[in-house]
Amino acid sequence: MKIDINEDFETVFQDTVWNGFTKKELLLAAISLGLSGFVGFLLWKHTGISIDVCIYCCIPIILAVNLAGKARYQGMGATEFIREGIYTNKTKKLPYEAEERPQGQERIFSMKRKKGGRKRDGSFKCK
Repeated sequence: MKIDINEDFETVFQDTVWNGFTKKELLLAAISLGLSGFVGFLLWKHTGISIDVCIYCCIPIILAVNLAGKARYQGMGATEFIREGIYTNKTKKLPYEAEERPQGQERIFSMKRKKGGRKRDGSFKCK
C-alpha cells in the first residue's frame, strides 16, 4: 500500500462509521431523506399527486441538503464560512499604527460590544 506523506491524514484517511461513510455523511443522508419523505408525504396528502411524482419532486431537496452539507469553500464548511463572514463584517474598518492614522483615535482594534462591560471612557460599570 502506497501512502503519500504530503497528504493531510485527517482529510484523506477519515474515520468511517458505517460502510465507508463518515458520521457527517450519514447524518446528512438521514436529514435529507427524512425531510424529503416529509415533503413528499405532504405533497401526496394535500395535492393528490401520485407517489412516484412526489418522489421525483423531492429529489432537489435531497440534492440541496447534501450539497450544502458537503460543499467546502477554501477549506471551510458552511457554518465556518458564515462565522468568518460575520467576523469579517464586524472588523471591516481596522485602523493600524501608522502616520496616516487619524489623530485622537486611541483604540487600534474595536468591535461592537454587547451591553454592559466597559463604559465609553474605558472604565468598568459597577453593579
